[in-house]
Amino acid sequence: MSVATRGFTLVTYVATLDVPRHVVDHLSRLLAAHRRRIGTPRGSRALGPFRQAVLVLRWFRERGCVHCLARDAGVSQATGYRYLHEGIDVLADQAPDLHEVLTHCQQAGMTRLILDGTLIESDRVAGVRENGNDLWFSQKHKSFGGNVQFLSAPDGTPLWVSDVEPGSTPDITAARTHALPALYKAAAAGLPTLADKGYIGAGIGILVPVRRPKGRTEQALCRSSKSSACHWRRSCWSDSLADTRGPASSAIRAPKCSLEIPHRAESPRPRGPNLTSHSDAPGRLVVSCHRGGAPTKAGALAWRGSSYRV
Repeated sequence: MSVATRGFTLVTYVATLDVPRHVVDHLSRLLAAHRRRIGTPRGSRALGPFRQAVLVLRWFRERGCVHCLARDAGVSQATGYRYLHEGIDVLADQAPDLHEVLTHCQQAGMTRLILDGTLIESDRVAGVRENGNDLWFSQKHKSFGGNVQFLSAPDGTPLWVSDVEPGSTPDITAARTHALPALYKAAAAGLPTLADKGYIGAGIGILVPVRRPKGRTEQALCRSSKSSACHWRRSCWSDSLADTRGPASSAIRAPKCSLEIPHRAESPRPRGPNLTSHSDAPGRLVVSCHRGGAPTKAGALAWRGSSYRV
């Protein structure tokens, strides 16, 4: 009688890893190149590069216990952890630098990026803050983990991920450490970044919602804030952003406003409601949005129910 089975008859079955074959082949080639680079003798490892790649990708897809992954691969738990961490490090080395990502976005003609943070949950980690609270505990999510900042394209495609910060770190603090210096330079070159209210005060080029006055409706927002928000949003209007829910934002609703904006040689031409304009004073242009031939009710463009500060 085996100690592992305790006298029970185990049933074997065939499983399929829902990862394309070329992805496994790519990772196995990276692992093989890493082994050659560190001088690993041929045949000295318990698993070849391909089987190690399968172990790593199974962990990413299933988030199963490493003990089970190691048992299925026929190696010890310690070896399983070592192979897993080695595979993660090899993949991380392939990640592009933030400056490379921003340069590629500018060359691709992107008009904006999306910045947000997320908490990657983990087991309890030792460490305390100055006030005695757990360093890796997030009061916002009520869980232990690490704060990771990321950039995505307007359609939600991930482009860049930062190094991890303790879970107690606010999003804006983590962004100042890893992302904002490079984003300022990109914004000066015409590539602004959208963010949520957690990034209020991030600086020029980081477009965030305007806080709603406490106990009042959005109509109480000052006229200048609503006008500048509508102006910027109408100039950046596109079907790709209007029809997509990215990881950091909800779908953009159609503009519903009547406002005054500074006169420009070419007025914005969004896709959506019909726009009519006329000059009522030198240097001023009045733009009205219409649906079905009638002006819509005045209001501010919203993203998550708020107007943008620009």
